[in-house]
Amino acid sequence: MNAHMPSDTPQDMQDPLDAEWVRRARLGDHAAFESIVQRYGKAIYRHMYRMMLNREDAEDLTQEAFIRAFRYVDRLDTGGSLRSWLYTIATRVGLNALRSQYRRGKAVTSSYEAHVESAGDLQAPGSGASAEHAALRDELEVALAALQPRAALLIQLHHTEGFPIREAAAIVGMSPASAKVALCRARKELRERLLKENQA
Repeated sequence: MNAHMPSDTPQDMQDPLDAEWVRRARLGDHAAFESIVQRYGKAIYRHMYRMMLNREDAEDLTQEAFIRAFRYVDRLDTGGSLRSWLYTIATRVGLNALRSQYRRGKAVTSSYEAHVESAGDLQAPGSGASAEHAALRDELEVALAALQPRAALLIQLHHTEGFPIREAAAIVGMSPASAKVALCRARKELRERLLKENQA
């Protein structure tokens, strides 16, 4: 595993419960870290699935991300955002996996149709989305899958996960200024793709 882990996390105030779990996890309390996994596991899995478009890969990489987080929990800055830190680790794990697949000539092979077909349970529980809203979400998932990985990540982190641009930029390893430009371009490309889909 790559020993280099994120050390300069965004300085948002950490949730008091997260802070307590982190404090205990640093002392080797496995139960405290399990509480962290229970709280953030599903969100990190959804994030990994949107990157990999493959359930098995997403499950394996989610596990790898949390193993790394436990191993390097002492590197999370006191008062830093645990959520942002976990997303940073997961994003780096996912990007490394995508690069590895590319080097092996194994591009993502999941069809957009298969991705859309299995995306329904990635929706937030109790959202009660209408059929029209669900169809729009599926179209968006397809269009996002066609973007460059970092561009898609920025849109997902900012719009889907609710991270401010500054945090989303830090998670994907970009400056806020570069992220704003990339996000603007990604939105434009996304609009164009959705428009083409609707006209087809």
